[in-house]
Amino acid sequence: MYRQNAGKRVTLQDIANRTGYSLTAVSRALRNMSDIGPEATSQIQQVAKEMGYVANQTAVALRYGRTNMITVVVANLTNPYFIIITNLIQLAAQEMGYSLIIVSPRGDPGMEQQLIEQAIARHSDGVLLFSSESSGKSIEMLQAAHVPFVLLSSTVLPYQTDSVVIDDEHGGYLAGRHLIEAGCTKVAFLAAYSSALSYMPRRRGFLRACDEAGIGPGNRYFYTFHYEDTTVAHEDSDDLAVLLPRLKQDGVEGLFIFCDVEAWYIMATLQRSSQLSIEDFKIVSFDNIDSALASPIPLCSVDCGLEQMARTSMELLRERIQGDNRPPQTIVCPVHLVCRNSCQVKK
Repeated sequence: MYRQNAGKRVTLQDIANRTGYSLTAVSRALRNMSDIGPEATSQIQQVAKEMGYVANQTAVALRYGRTNMITVVVANLTNPYFIIITNLIQLAAQEMGYSLIIVSPRGDPGMEQQLIEQAIARHSDGVLLFSSESSGKSIEMLQAAHVPFVLLSSTVLPYQTDSVVIDDEHGGYLAGRHLIEAGCTKVAFLAAYSSALSYMPRRRGFLRACDEAGIGPGNRYFYTFHYEDTTVAHEDSDDLAVLLPRLKQDGVEGLFIFCDVEAWYIMATLQRSSQLSIEDFKIVSFDNIDSALASPIPLCSVDCGLEQMARTSMELLRERIQGDNRPPQTIVCPVHLVCRNSCQVKK
């Protein structure tokens, strides 16, 4: 049942009468079924919106076995990267007629599995899962319950399931190559923690760029550092206030930093330092989110295509919800370097 105004609820028949389409066509268009053409779907959905149509999700679930609800399991809702991509997913979902339930396990594997159980219990049509080191059990649960899902990952994982991933290795290569093209002969890769799934692919790409340029082990460095927003303490990580002056003393000219948020933190540390300044290092980062522009110096960063990642994952999930039985797909989102002031190549 649907509400048209304060005194009457809009029905599917009301929308059919207004648009001239059959009741069946209206019903299928409002559920984004692929057998209704895009022009008709757009017209029906626009009229439904104008009439104040609001779906009764319980009735939809009982009648069609669908709720038009998608659960998104996000690793960290305080990190700007995850906030941005979640917002982009929400925009794509709304265009496709889905509502989202956004949840976060905050790094707790047990909590992640509880959230998956809840998604299954509430009859979510599908799940978007930001993968982590502990996602194997969650994947098994979704497969056993026959719930369509797509993994969003920063690297290819050893699961036979649909995935949308970032080309981290090529991004690391682009970052390393750009530092070298900017004249750096001693470079370092800095990350808050090396356990992140995307750490090793980015490191491999960075190493490949160094190898191609003849920058050997004595002129390339790898460090983890203390970072206030990390949820895991690492005994082998370094204090930036000690590490950065040491890198400068060792002649390091260029820094590849794991992500924009960490790069902003390092640049802020350099600003506070009495011994160093931001200009002491050429800096390239990863993600190209808003903080890249808001940093003390506009940040040269690898753009990982978050908008494409969000839309592609929703499109793939919608296909599975609608019954697409093709073998699992792994879609790799291309990356490219956005050059800004923090690492300019002299012409």
